[in-house]
Amino acid sequence: MSHYKQPVTFFTYSLLLTWVTWFAAAYFSYQPDGDSTLMPLMILGTFWPFIVSLFLVIGSGNRTLKQDFWSRMVGRIGLAHAPAILLLLPATLLLAIAISVMFGGSVSQFGLSELFSSAGMAGLLISILAPTTEEIGWRGYGVDGLRSRFSLLKASLLFALLWGLWHVPLFFINNNYQNELWHAGLPYVANFFISLVPLTVIMNWLYYRNGRSTLVAALFHIVAVVAAEAFLVEEWVKFIQTGILIVVAIGLVLYDKAYFLSDGVPTKDEKVA
Repeated sequence: MSHYKQPVTFFTYSLLLTWVTWFAAAYFSYQPDGDSTLMPLMILGTFWPFIVSLFLVIGSGNRTLKQDFWSRMVGRIGLAHAPAILLLLPATLLLAIAISVMFGGSVSQFGLSELFSSAGMAGLLISILAPTTEEIGWRGYGVDGLRSRFSLLKASLLFALLWGLWHVPLFFINNNYQNELWHAGLPYVANFFISLVPLTVIMNWLYYRNGRSTLVAALFHIVAVVAAEAFLVEEWVKFIQTGILIVVAIGLVLYDKAYFLSDGVPTKDEKVA
């Protein structure tokens, strides 16, 4: 992992290129004839971390770096961690809905949206493709670059900040999810950014505890996106879910405190549970 030596370059280009692309998308989202341009720009924006990581890896001329980068895309998944990877986010969302019902929320939130219907297949495809390409960039290069310089906890907190900055232009794209949060009010915007912190802590722990498997991070990210879109959840319930995730993340840090605070650099061959 010490071969990932350009985190500043990676994050600078990933953020700048995405911002240029998505702010252009924001402009076209308010134009009467901008729909044909909007979606390609939205998709391109999600690809920039992946593209930048490829540029840095392939252009490095470092054979070890190239082998490490590609091999981790089909990395192993520890059986002990599989339930957390595949079920943690749906479980915390369902728990949040259950708590909301106790305080007057609608039981209909347990119902499924049209994501899995024929009408929602395009959205489902994007919900799978976008997190996958993101994680090839984020965990494929970016997080390891931060981890080579900081402890796991510090690297996770810094990445959560950078990941949040990466999303900023989405708040300006008309009718986009983040734009709807902006119109709903600042508490909803704040909750979005705060939720990235426990998500990052949990995802990074699973990523490193499974031998730095990019596949693990991609699956966790996909499940997070699909779960959020699959149920008819009221937006205020996301506050409850964020609280639950914060408790989980704090518990995880306390459970594996030495690992989170160690400045040692994990290796590719780290034991998979």
